[in-house]
Amino acid sequence: MKFIYKTFVLVILMLVLVYLGTYQLTQSLQQVSANSENANSSIAGIIVEDLKKEEIIDLLNSEIENWQKDSIHIIGNGTDIILSPEWFEFDVEGTVEEYLYRTNKPWFAFWESEPLVQMSLIVNLQDDLKYELQKSSHLNLEETLNNIKIAAENLSKEPIESVILDASILESERLAFSLVPASADLIGLLEIIEVLDETVLYSGGEISFNNFLNESNIAYNDKTVDFIASALYSTVLNTNFQIIERHSQGIIPTYLEPGVEVDVELDGSKDFIFLNNNVSPVIMKLYMKGPDLLVELYSIPSEVKAIYEVVEKEIINSRTIYRYSADMKVGQEELIQEGKPGLRVTVIRTISEKKGPFEEREEISRDYYPPTHRIVMKSLESYSDVSDADLVEGTDLNGGGLVDINKTEQDNLDPSVNTESGSQNDEKSEVEDLDSFPPGSYYDKAGNIIVPE
Repeated sequence: MKFIYKTFVLVILMLVLVYLGTYQLTQSLQQVSANSENANSSIAGIIVEDLKKEEIIDLLNSEIENWQKDSIHIIGNGTDIILSPEWFEFDVEGTVEEYLYRTNKPWFAFWESEPLVQMSLIVNLQDDLKYELQKSSHLNLEETLNNIKIAAENLSKEPIESVILDASILESERLAFSLVPASADLIGLLEIIEVLDETVLYSGGEISFNNFLNESNIAYNDKTVDFIASALYSTVLNTNFQIIERHSQGIIPTYLEPGVEVDVELDGSKDFIFLNNNVSPVIMKLYMKGPDLLVELYSIPSEVKAIYEVVEKEIINSRTIYRYSADMKVGQEELIQEGKPGLRVTVIRTISEKKGPFEEREEISRDYYPPTHRIVMKSLESYSDVSDADLVEGTDLNGGGLVDINKTEQDNLDPSVNTESGSQNDEKSEVEDLDSFPPGSYYDKAGNIIVPE
């Protein structure tokens, strides 16, 4: 009988010890170890040690109210969303009850010190927040919501970092591409391509080619910058991206059709800027495919498509300009420069729905490429045989390279007489030779001559 009694007492003692050990383990799991600088119990970083229940509730409600007054942003990955206070439901009473439970000591542990508890607020996120995030289809909804929840539970006032989806998901559809032949004298081409490749153009994100170059530590030349910018432009034209700034080179390049090339000045006076106005981000891919540069834009499937065309090609005939030299014999002449016609073009882009009747045509640009005039050197003695009707503005009488027939003298000539090239004088205002104007004069996009002050 005594043996049974002793065994019973031993079992009871073992159960008590197991219970105490289990309790201590539970407490250690629930509590957050404090560092040497902050050895006080807290909720969301707010010291609540030695406060009564109602005092803790009032203090937490006050801190939550202050937190909701400040604008909290979700940033990163092309996202900037201001969180509304209505998107958060704080369970203050539930939080305090949990805190009191963790700090409560059993009657048999009277010798122990007060437990140290550092916990977060209990917060529920409203569906409106989820709907707002779903508008940014490039975000990882679950992980971004988790970051927001952690920030709200601790009343953090720091901007909340969004989480982007796996980039491979965005590569499901190729929106546009361009294959542009490259020349061998493009310094820094491969280095710039490497930096631009895999760039993500976020929704509402603006890309400045000059800013990109300024941020990169790459050696390049003007031809390389213009070439890559032109290749990008010819690709962007086949999307619904907004073209904010673009400048023509004023000459027709060998690698693209007129109206599609870009001129970028490294001093910032001319830039190429465009904006992704889609709801989804776009991944930009650049790489060399043999001797050609391939530019591709990928995204999730889009409901619209775009295509551009160069229309209204108006040819501007070149003229023949005579120069006269006293060193040449009568009847002798020499071709100094072959003529080449100029061109006016208009670029039109058509944006339409893949499924639906919607279609919109917009004029993107009008570009002017001035002609190259034909220049012929003749004997000065033969000038006496030239009638006033044969003289055109831009005539160089002495072969010195300067124009000797100015506009006032030209106005006295018969306006109905053609030049040797066959162009009418009534086109004169469109094709004036820049040699007859001060240094620094240039043609604008409309074909007008701009004279510096």
